[in-house]
Amino acid sequence: MIKFKFEKRDLYHIHASLVPIANMTLLLKLMYDHLKFAIRDTVRYTILLQLPYVTDWPTRIVLNMLLMHSYNFIRGLYEVPPDEPGQTELNEKQISALKMLGLAVVPGQRSLTQFQQRVIKASKFMDFLRNRTSHRMDALNVFASYSPEGSELSSYVCYPLILPHLQDALYDANELSKLDMKSLF
Repeated sequence: MIKFKFEKRDLYHIHASLVPIANMTLLLKLMYDHLKFAIRDTVRYTILLQLPYVTDWPTRIVLNMLLMHSYNFIRGLYEVPPDEPGQTELNEKQISALKMLGLAVVPGQRSLTQFQQRVIKASKFMDFLRNRTSHRMDALNVFASYSPEGSELSSYVCYPLILPHLQDALYDANELSKLDMKSLF
C-alpha cells in the first residue's frame, strides 16, 4: 500500500490489516453499522458491489461446519429471493429485500434486475458476517471443540480481505473519518 497508494497514507497507521484479532469483530461491527445505517443509498450500493467474495461467498463456507451452522440457522436468510413459478410480479420476499435496501420497486416488474440481485447478494453477505459474529455462541452445543475465538478465526481465514476492502471503500467515499477506529489499535 505504501508503495502503490501513497495518496492513502492516512490509512497506514489505522489499516484494517493491523487490527489485533481480538478487535476484528468490533471493527466489522463498526464498519457494518456505518455502511448499513449512516450513508446514502447510492454510496452503499457502490461499496457493496466493490466487496470481494460477493459472487461466491456461500461456496467458500461449504467445508466449514461452523460457518455452515450459522449460514443454515434460518433457512434461506442469506439467499437472494428467487422467482416463483409463473410469477407475474415481484413476490413478497423480493419486495421486502428491495425495500430494506432502499431500492425502488418498479410497478409491473416481473423479476429482480441483475443490479438488484447483486446488491441484495452483497448485502446478505455483509449481514451473514455481522450476524455470525453476533450469534457465534449458538454453535456451542453443536461442536465439542468449539471456542468463540475459533469462530472468529474461521471467518477471517475464509474472508481475509473483507475488512481492508471495506475500509478502503469507506475511505474512498469520504466516510471513514466518521468512524473512531483509533481505539481499536
